[in-house]
Amino acid sequence: MSLVARVLLLVVLAAAPAFALHVFKDLEQRRASEERIHDEALRLAGFAAAELDKSLEGARIFLEAIATLPAVRGFDPAGCATYLEAMKVPLPFRGAFVVDADGRIVCSSRPLSGTISVADRSYFQRAVDMREFAVGEAVVSRIDGVLSLPVALPLLGADGAVRGVVAMSLDAASLEESFADKAWPPGGSISIVDRAGTIVVRWPNPELVGQKLSEPFRWMLEATEQGTTTGTGPDGIERIGGFLPPAINNGLLVSVALSRADAMATIDHALRRDLLLLGAATGLALLAAGLGGWYFIRRPVQRLHAAASRLAGGDLTARVDTPDRQSELGRLGAAFDGMAEAVAARELALQRSEELFRQFAENVPEVVWVEDASGRTEYVGPAFDAIWGLSAEDVRTGRVNWKDAVEPADRDVLEAALAQARQGRPASAEYRITRPDGSVRWLHSTAFPIHDLDGSLVRIGRVSRDVSARRALEEERLQALRQRDLLFSELNHRIKNNLQIVRAFLVLQGGRLEDPAAREALTAASQRIGAVGELHALLYRDGEIGGLDLGAYLRAICASLEQALIGSDSRVGLHMEIASLRVDMDRAVLVGLIASELVTNSLKYAYPPGSAGRVHVRLERIGPDRALLRVADDGRGLGEDTTEGFGLRVIRMLARQLEAEVAVRNDGGLTVDVAFSVPHTAPGSDERVAA
Repeated sequence: MSLVARVLLLVVLAAAPAFALHVFKDLEQRRASEERIHDEALRLAGFAAAELDKSLEGARIFLEAIATLPAVRGFDPAGCATYLEAMKVPLPFRGAFVVDADGRIVCSSRPLSGTISVADRSYFQRAVDMREFAVGEAVVSRIDGVLSLPVALPLLGADGAVRGVVAMSLDAASLEESFADKAWPPGGSISIVDRAGTIVVRWPNPELVGQKLSEPFRWMLEATEQGTTTGTGPDGIERIGGFLPPAINNGLLVSVALSRADAMATIDHALRRDLLLLGAATGLALLAAGLGGWYFIRRPVQRLHAAASRLAGGDLTARVDTPDRQSELGRLGAAFDGMAEAVAARELALQRSEELFRQFAENVPEVVWVEDASGRTEYVGPAFDAIWGLSAEDVRTGRVNWKDAVEPADRDVLEAALAQARQGRPASAEYRITRPDGSVRWLHSTAFPIHDLDGSLVRIGRVSRDVSARRALEEERLQALRQRDLLFSELNHRIKNNLQIVRAFLVLQGGRLEDPAAREALTAASQRIGAVGELHALLYRDGEIGGLDLGAYLRAICASLEQALIGSDSRVGLHMEIASLRVDMDRAVLVGLIASELVTNSLKYAYPPGSAGRVHVRLERIGPDRALLRVADDGRGLGEDTTEGFGLRVIRMLARQLEAEVAVRNDGGLTVDVAFSVPHTAPGSDERVAA
């Protein structure tokens, strides 16, 4: 949008509040006028209802007079007919007649032809049921075939019973004439509708008499109080109406409707006039603003725009040179000239900075890359040629895709690092490339985001260096470590086998001894050697150096003792609840020997021959750097005169080497707790295994 257009817009915005206020005032006046029309329609409806009430009240008085005649009360057809024919029925009623209790017309002020029954008519039924003056529904008279609105008054006997009805027919045409001679507003209408929805009176448009009230307005028949409504009538004219419903108006709906267009003509004319005057004033203001904007704003801005275009085109000598430096646009031109001077200075500084970057990137052994945010390569350092064996110029121009040289197995790692850098986080990756000569090189690339002054990511920078020599050294070191682990496993395998041989010699030697104590000592020694052998077997299987899983070691010892000392005898069972703990080998040997001694003693001495029981072995961490070994049985325990045997002395000796605390409880069996220190681990890192 041009500045002149904006000035015009400001004029429009300045005039808008006054325009809106004036329109609001006119609309408020229009709304108030519409409310007055509603009130007037309701007032006129009340007036029409009062006129109708006068006619109905006259009919009621006339019927009450007829009801007092002896010929009528005696239902004398001849006398009654003579009297009614002689009476002058007041307008707008057509005639009077007398009906007996069975609904047959006894006599009428007009000639009758045969027997006529009105037992099915609503006015007869309502007069009989309500025992009071009643207004019926519009019907075609069975006496003369004219549409009329009947009213009736019950004839009550001395005992209060209804003996008959006296009735009159209100002539719809005469009733319409009584309303037509009143002074109604132009475009207005009057409608009288019975409770069944039949139009009895309609002025103007008498052709609607006898038709049913249209569906959009039938809700007024069920209303319980007077009100107003708006809508388009059957004649197509939009009206504002006031009405009195049948519930409060003798069973008749009286509605007076005023033409909305006629009633609002004066206020609508005033609104159109005011809008026309406001539009003319606004047009004059816009014309004056347009001429002044062109002279005082557009010409200086054109000078400023021309200078800005030259500066954008690279002409750093472009200046505005506005002669008027006192006005706002003159000061803007002076500010532009100062900005142009600053841009020229910064452009020179930028050229120097680019030259420094070029010299740096072209003299480092690493490849320096710069990509735009979409991944298009903008700069590749000359080291690319030596490392990749390709032309950096081909990569910059897009003739060669450098990613084609990356090993397929390493592309996902590289793409993940580049994607992370595009998201604003530095990343690095190592990957292999295959040079045109078929040689493979390892590269380490660091990618990092480059942001402008407002923090937006505009570039991705990368530095790639050849790490093939380092990767070769690492591979040699890994090969040496694998060789060391292999030798360590082989050593443990040989130690395990040698310990098995020594254990076998001890078992054979023990079998040849006759002294039970000596044989028992050799057996215990073989089991201790077996416990140490299990350690080396575990080290051989796991290939670990410097540490092992103490839990797995104890489970192996217990399984070996269970097989050796229990065998197929299921009366004594061994239950293990052992957590996995990583410890050094020295600590594992001591704990394993202690566990072997305790389990052996329980399995061999806790239960008399033929008795059953269960030995519990538990290993758990009880603190950040403490663990507990518990061996408990439910056997006979230690007697009061039993002295500490060799096994317990061995256990205490091993515990001192382990710097452990030993607690012995002789209650319902024998329980031995050995608390010792273990390396610290994070809470929840141990795993418990029950067996």
